[in-house]
Amino acid sequence: MSGSPAAGGQLRSGDVIVSVGDVGVSKAGDLQRLMVEAKIGSKLALEVMRGDQLITLTVVPVELS
Repeated sequence: MSGSPAAGGQLRSGDVIVSVGDVGVSKAGDLQRLMVEAKIGSKLALEVMRGDQLITLTVVPVELS
């Protein structure tokens, strides 16, 4: 989604988010809660499985409209 934290952090279709910062993510609700609790404008590290590689992306939460 253009303009979203996911797009800014280079998240791709098929990526599986494993953690946000040092907190594990096992379901969509975990990710949603962590993003809502995050400070707007702060940098967050996402660990993502992309294929068979574990990579780290940086996203910046924004105010949703």
